[in-house]
Amino acid sequence: MKRWNKYLLLSVTALGFAAASIGTAISASPSPEQPEWGCGYRGEGGPGMGRNWNNGKFNERVKERFSQRHAALHDKLKLNAEQEAAWQNYTAATMKNLTPPRWNPTEMAKLTAPERMEKMLERMKERESQMTAQLNSLKTFYATLSPEQQKIFNAETGPGQARMRRNNR
Repeated sequence: MKRWNKYLLLSVTALGFAAASIGTAISASPSPEQPEWGCGYRGEGGPGMGRNWNNGKFNERVKERFSQRHAALHDKLKLNAEQEAAWQNYTAATMKNLTPPRWNPTEMAKLTAPERMEKMLERMKERESQMTAQLNSLKTFYATLSPEQQKIFNAETGPGQARMRRNNR
């Protein structure tokens, strides 16, 4: 009798595990109301990208934050009238490069894999030319700064400075 009890207990336990795994598999599959997360670059959203990555509110918040940082940096540098024109060119180039245009998911879905890769390469070349223009405006502005101002600029725009400012609030 004890042997049958063991078999019965093992069978019930196995059925319980099977039922739990089936329930997990069913709940993990996306329902029509709850779409599965996509890879993000197609605008489908996903971890790290979010569904509204390119919405106007996000872009405006980024631009507002950069404007505030530029204003604070401008005050710390104590620029003279001769440096203002170079500063304006530098900030304009920086603000222009903040939010590059995003992919249109419907257009990208219609393309073949090689065509999508060509589009990505095109976008990368456009971005490189924008960054080159920004670098040129930075070099022009940086050349107008005094050595003391250059030290301040280097300290305020170094790697990780935004994170350090955020943590010191």
